[in-house]
Amino acid sequence: MDPLYLLVAIATFAFAVETALGFGAVVITLSLGAAFMPIDQILPRLVPVNCGLAIAIFFKHFRHAAVGHMVKRVLPFVLLGMPVGLLALEHLNRQLLTFVFGAFVVGLAAKELRDKRNGGDRPALPTGKRVLGLFASGVMQGAFASGGPMLVYVVSRELPEKARFRASLALGWVVLTAALVVSYVVTGRITPKTIDHSVWLLGALVVGLFAGEYLHARIPEEKFRKVVYAMLVGSGAFIAIRSLFG
Repeated sequence: MDPLYLLVAIATFAFAVETALGFGAVVITLSLGAAFMPIDQILPRLVPVNCGLAIAIFFKHFRHAAVGHMVKRVLPFVLLGMPVGLLALEHLNRQLLTFVFGAFVVGLAAKELRDKRNGGDRPALPTGKRVLGLFASGVMQGAFASGGPMLVYVVSRELPEKARFRASLALGWVVLTAALVVSYVVTGRITPKTIDHSVWLLGALVVGLFAGEYLHARIPEEKFRKVVYAMLVGSGAFIAIRSLFG
């Protein structure tokens, strides 16, 4: 089968998950798609369409988004970390840092799942920890395009209500994926061929958007954060495992 058809099928599922939960499209597509296409070929095809998905979710559910909170208290710290990651890229031990980061995310999310099972309801992180977490998310995003799980973790502690969480995260993805698209254009990673393949993925976006909206409406509010943390465990595990294989 043509790898492009497989990529479209996987992206359809991944876009549905992101529409339902607020995140997950990139990590799902990379984890499943890496079996038949190199990751550095998937990203320039996927990220522009994923940016379009984030824009669609954000504008459709704008009334739920905590715009002020994201603009004033979240995105500045992430954006501050991104150039640090870009500048430090050649000096960092990529394999070790991504493994530690992925394992750290798994540990945090697993702890949250345990606390939820024990009836605990976790408050927002203290200021120092949340700023450090967001900054680390930006560093990892700038260096390795893998900072999303830490951003999800911080925001999940501050905006637990599912509609507000999803719409607010969408704003974050619009900003971060748009920055990646610009960097891909500047570095020549986005080409006429990748654009042609991205157009094929637009069909996956439409189907995934409708399917994800259906799923989001049917996930009970009290179970939503459990699903989010379970997805974070998978995301962190993928980042850690990917680092072991280069």
